[in-house]
Amino acid sequence: PRIVPTNAVVSVVGDGNKVGIVGYSLPPVGMAHFVLKFNPEQTKIVNTALGNALSTGFVDIYDGTVEISAIRLARDCESPEVAGDVSFCEIVVEGKPVLQLVECDLRNGDAKSVAAQVVNTLVPEKLAVSVAPNPFNPVASISVAVPEDGFLSVNIVDMSGRVVSHLYSGPASAGVQELKWNASDAPAGIYFVHVKLSGSSVIKRIVLVK
Repeated sequence: PRIVPTNAVVSVVGDGNKVGIVGYSLPPVGMAHFVLKFNPEQTKIVNTALGNALSTGFVDIYDGTVEISAIRLARDCESPEVAGDVSFCEIVVEGKPVLQLVECDLRNGDAKSVAAQVVNTLVPEKLAVSVAPNPFNPVASISVAVPEDGFLSVNIVDMSGRVVSHLYSGPASAGVQELKWNASDAPAGIYFVHVKLSGSSVIKRIVLVK
C-alpha cells in the first residue's frame, strides 16, 4: 500500500555557494514546480542542475526569480511506493546564497496534489533593502531582506519627510519580500525607501529620473 506521510517537508538548504531544494519523507511525486526569489544585487545564479529526484524538466531564471518545472520518474529509495528523501535541484551562486521558496506544487502520478510543509532555512542575517535599477524611471523593484517574522512597513518618503506612497504594511515572514513602486505620477528627484520591522528600521536613498 502507498504510504502518505504526515511529516512531509520541502526545504531550501545551503552549503557554501550551493543552494538546494530537498524533500524529506515525501510520498511518490510525478511532477514538481518550484519558484524561488532572490535579490539580483546580492546574489548571482551561476549554474543550476536537477537533482536525483528529477529526470527531465527546465530551469528558468528572470527578474530575481528561479522557476523550476520538472517531471520526476524515479528516485533513490527502496520502493517507489514508500516515502523517502529526495533532492530536487541544486543551484550554484555567487554572492549571498539567500533564496526564498515562494511556490511549491507537487503532484503524484495521478496529478493529485501532494501536501508538504515548506521550510525556508536560508534567511537574511539582518534587515536590509535594495533597489534596482537606481536611478530608475518609472518603476523601481524593491527587495526587503527580512531576518525574522514580524510586522513590516515599507513607505516611500520625499525630501521633506512626507510619505508619498505606502507600499506595504502588515505581517511578513522571514526571507526576501519583493515590492515595486510605480512613480509615473511622481516628479523627478530624490526619495527614500523607509523600512520598519518591529523595532528595527533601514532607509535606502533612491533617485527618480525623467
